[in-house]
Amino acid sequence: MDGIYFELLVLVSWGVMLLVMPKARLPKWLAYVIMLSFPLLGLIVLSIRNGPSVWYALLIGITVGPVLEWAVGWFYTHLVGTQLWHYNEAALPGKYTSWYIVPFWGYNVVAVWLILKLIS
Repeated sequence: MDGIYFELLVLVSWGVMLLVMPKARLPKWLAYVIMLSFPLLGLIVLSIRNGPSVWYALLIGITVGPVLEWAVGWFYTHLVGTQLWHYNEAALPGKYTSWYIVPFWGYNVVAVWLILKLIS
């Protein structure tokens, strides 16, 4: 049941970002912080109920995810000769990943962790 609440908070954050933020005309950094606050609240609640393993999953996601994204982008570009995707804002060298995406890699790993916990 915890996973459902976390996923709902993630969906609420996306809904706020897509529906409310364009009309509010907030600075990008503030919109980004607001969007991250809902899943962060979910992580805090999950950690109270499930212990620190939630934070371990988040740390694994925010370290391994961007490295894999960057590596796949780099290898694809050097093997095929064209860049499959690129980020313009807050991009890491090569524009294969962005600092803006890092928390979402962590949230995805937490979501997978919750699904695996639910299945087992």
